[in-house]
Amino acid sequence: SEPVRLSLAEALGVDAARATRLVAIPNGVEVPDPPAPGFRDEVRRRHGVAADALLVVAAGRLSHQKDFATLVDAAALLAPDFPRLRVVIGGEGELRSELEERVRARGVAALVSLPGNLLDLPDLLLAADVLAIPSRYEGLPLVLLEAMAAGLPVAGSRIPGIMEVVRDGESGLLVEAGSPGELARALGELLRDDDRRRRRGAAARERIAAEYGFARVLAQLEDVYRGARG
Repeated sequence: SEPVRLSLAEALGVDAARATRLVAIPNGVEVPDPPAPGFRDEVRRRHGVAADALLVVAAGRLSHQKDFATLVDAAALLAPDFPRLRVVIGGEGELRSELEERVRARGVAALVSLPGNLLDLPDLLLAADVLAIPSRYEGLPLVLLEAMAAGLPVAGSRIPGIMEVVRDGESGLLVEAGSPGELARALGELLRDDDRRRRRGAAARERIAAEYGFARVLAQLEDVYRGARG
């Protein structure tokens, strides 16, 4: 991502002229076709999620960086007003036991699950309603691009690597990192209004198709190699 390019230039101590030799090329993702009828319900059944649930998905290493503790706390704040809420946090990591204890302590074991690494994450994204990404810092998270390509609006941290992809108020909502209250507010706004959520999801998909599809990324890579050769 561009923030990573700039931080690398600073770390290397290069001048402005030489810094232009550092080129940021984003991750590329496939933009999936809309799912077939019945696909969404089948994937949800696979994960024990009701067809009419409001499904929030998050995925990544269970670590301090990803800060899923804030998402668990936000889910606890949302639970009284959203009885159909379900939160699936995919991934493994050193904080698994702490997160499991937090889920129990917050009284949200019935609505928050930690199923480990998700081999069918692309399917689950197509069956979800919102992506939550409460990270403290990022480069350019692949799950963010994959979720937006699947048509999901985003509730995420206002940090480099997310801000350059998610247009606040258009394809998602950005909040202060580490704030369960703000994350709960953003998730609640997205979950409460079906039409607005779908519009933001459609805007997310269009953004990824235009800027982060494999064809565009391949063209950028070709330009770099041509420049290096010639």
